[in-house]
Amino acid sequence: MKIFSLDHRQDLSLGIAERLGVGLSPVEIRQFDDGEFKIRPLISVAGDDVSIIATFVREGGLGVHEKLCLALFLASALRGAHAQTVQLITPYLCYARKDQRTKMRDPLTLRYVATLLEAAGFSGVVAMDVHNTAAFESAFRVPVEHLSARDLLASRLATMVKTVPVTLMSPDFGGAKRVFGVRDYFNKLRGCDDTKFGLVVKERGFGEVKGGPVLGDVKDRVVILFDDLISSGGTINKAARSCLELGANKVLVAATHIILGDETIRNLGESAIDFVLGTNTTMSIESVPTALTSKFELIDVSRQFAKTSECTSRLDPLAQSPTLA
Repeated sequence: MKIFSLDHRQDLSLGIAERLGVGLSPVEIRQFDDGEFKIRPLISVAGDDVSIIATFVREGGLGVHEKLCLALFLASALRGAHAQTVQLITPYLCYARKDQRTKMRDPLTLRYVATLLEAAGFSGVVAMDVHNTAAFESAFRVPVEHLSARDLLASRLATMVKTVPVTLMSPDFGGAKRVFGVRDYFNKLRGCDDTKFGLVVKERGFGEVKGGPVLGDVKDRVVILFDDLISSGGTINKAARSCLELGANKVLVAATHIILGDETIRNLGESAIDFVLGTNTTMSIESVPTALTSKFELIDVSRQFAKTSECTSRLDPLAQSPTLA
């Protein structure tokens, strides 16, 4: 097996490759003055099973669309170089949030991205905690594997809160099923059955998210706001404030994907949030600003991706990281 990484941040890619006992194969990425890219593998891939690791977030001077194009171009180049299979390993899949029409003439961007990936020659896709698992699985005509970090997050949280009264809270209706599903496992880890469930009714007005009513018991309890993605932190911040106003002792936040930007840093840094737990799908601990390091922790998910790849691949060791020419 050969593995190429398109991520500027290499910690997760290197972790996956190391657990599989291989190195990252070299790839040339060249950008022209007009913004166009050329990308090619620097080794032979004829007859090989190949994986491309690509996290579709802005990083290293590349935007989401540029990284998506690079993944499409590299997959096609690998197919043209007679790779037997080309698998996409995407810790965070872009445009997966828009999986259904909620307004007239809404786009179905998840399905469009799936069509692009299939057309480029990807023979399978592995992703973690997409917004809607069923929509993800039905959008593709090639085999897909959906991984989740929920159990990892729940395990770490259980060691933190021990047996104090806890309410697992969804910050909106969309995540209610996700949070409710993790409650039994969380109770098992804690050795008790008193974890309560709640949700915050998110309201929108003229494009702005407003804090809505809280459904559930939070008074004199530790509230854990559990989500799949934090992109700006506005929803989480408002939900945390609402819980504290109703008498919660403290508020912890847990999410698989955390997209750090100025607005996210400002919202997560608010005093209403005592602790933030995430994974290294979209960021590394080194990228956490100093203002947040005292209340921020990330869980490594490389083992989950490596296990999935190991089930279907024979490994051939290589060792060189991608270069930007």
